[in-house]
Amino acid sequence: MASAAGVTSKMSNLELNNSKETSTYELSISCKGLKDADIFSKSDPMVVMYVEALSCEERWRELGRTEEIQNTLNPQFTRKFSIDHYFDEIQNLRFEVYDIDKKSHDLKDHDFLGWAECKLAAIIRAKKYETPLYLKKKETPLLQQKKKGKIIIVAEELCASKQWLSMKWEGRKLDRKDVFGSSDPFMVFSRCNEDGSFTVCHKTEVIKNNLNPEWEEFEISVGTLCGNNPDRKIKIEVLDWNRNGSHSLIGVFTTCLKELKAKHRKYELFSKKKKNSGTLELECEIVDKKTFADYIKDGVELSCVVAIDFSFVHTDPDDKPKYGLAIKAVGEVIQEYDTDQVFPAYGFGVKEPNVKEPKEDFNTDTFSLNLNSQYPDCTKVEGIIEAFKSCLEKVEAKIKSKANFAPIIKKISEMASKKVGRLVEYFVLLIVTNGNISDMDDTKEAIVKAATLPMSIVIVGIGGGDFEGMKELDGDVVRLFYIDGKVKKEAKRDIVQFVPFRDFSASNTYEVLSMQRLRKEVLQEIPDQFLEYVTLSTKKRSESQSSTKSIKKKK
Repeated sequence: MASAAGVTSKMSNLELNNSKETSTYELSISCKGLKDADIFSKSDPMVVMYVEALSCEERWRELGRTEEIQNTLNPQFTRKFSIDHYFDEIQNLRFEVYDIDKKSHDLKDHDFLGWAECKLAAIIRAKKYETPLYLKKKETPLLQQKKKGKIIIVAEELCASKQWLSMKWEGRKLDRKDVFGSSDPFMVFSRCNEDGSFTVCHKTEVIKNNLNPEWEEFEISVGTLCGNNPDRKIKIEVLDWNRNGSHSLIGVFTTCLKELKAKHRKYELFSKKKKNSGTLELECEIVDKKTFADYIKDGVELSCVVAIDFSFVHTDPDDKPKYGLAIKAVGEVIQEYDTDQVFPAYGFGVKEPNVKEPKEDFNTDTFSLNLNSQYPDCTKVEGIIEAFKSCLEKVEAKIKSKANFAPIIKKISEMASKKVGRLVEYFVLLIVTNGNISDMDDTKEAIVKAATLPMSIVIVGIGGGDFEGMKELDGDVVRLFYIDGKVKKEAKRDIVQFVPFRDFSASNTYEVLSMQRLRKEVLQEIPDQFLEYVTLSTKKRSESQSSTKSIKKKK
């Protein structure tokens, strides 16, 4: 194994090249011939995708998970993976397939069906990459491992497009497929690949026992539907849902973007025997959506706030220099999106520090990093680090071993709540911590409530600790919720991004090995979180206006 110094040297040279040649690809996943892990039914598969981490402590880092598809050994997943391809880096990927047995985020609670590893470049070159799944998770020689099934990965480069289709579909006189009932129809949309095969890109909900269904209106980007090619073939199927996963085809037809763009159209469905099996009616509108960059150009400010967890000093004194390096590395990334580069900076995780500031003016849960409660701002990253070092000397003797996250989240939520209704400012709270959270329930509640506000939270984990709690707050897979009495209250959107700093650093020095990947990881979810906030706030405003009009009519 190469030494940490050797790895650092190699990556430092790479960073000097500073190649910005990147492309974003969307990976579509399907499987064939999976192992059947259930006794009375077929497996309920889900795929987990990992990217190789740069640190020596943890080789693989989870990127995301597909949805679960019930009762099938040949799943086609609609949830895609988006990944940047760096031409000057080797990007190793790992895919693991599981049979989902219960509602649990822990993969140990599910049956393992197989794994595969490959390089992103190989997928891109092949366009349709197919490789066998191996059944053992342990790193044993491949010749000693059994194969069962295949995983198929299709890569498509994403082209920027602001155009979306808003579609409302209705079925008329669909064929009856159930012996003792009607049909339970749902729609599947697939785009055509260069080799003539199709990749699923959207599925509607199932409507039970109805031959004249009306599906909910949905929006889909033109890029996802057809790669912005107006002539690209699109296959639309209507299937009768069956509990055992053997869905029956009601009818199918092909079309293209040019045809779909018509405001109102009727399509005939044809069965496998080429007989008419019903019709579909479509109401379609073109929706031009502004991008994140458009809003920034129009003057929306990103306001960054930094919060540092001081409880690390009590648990691991060696983490002190790592905090400074993490603040510098991540702060230099995020400060470029804050116009004035002046950051309100706070500390938490201490008892009353040894300072002359009056006790009544000092909040032990969220104190100003510069110990000036009236003016907590620091100028640029250098100012944050100077305040951090100075503050550390004064509070070190009074450190406590646990930290509360909820107070700082509530504090920034108060700032963000004053901007609701005026899309002029969006807050990004950067929390640097060792992950030793002591108020998980209160933190969940604070985040769920903050999800309705113009703000996002980036949590950077320092050290080699267990970050399972942080991963739970990052609601990529399971939407975060809290229990209020007996009521489950779920976040309106995912606003948390957790980044383990060790994945981007040498194990001993904590020097950043790939600034490109760190920048991507820190900021990758903020544009989507911002746009989702815009959508939610617009919808809420529209509903409020409709309600007001309704009241006026009644009067």
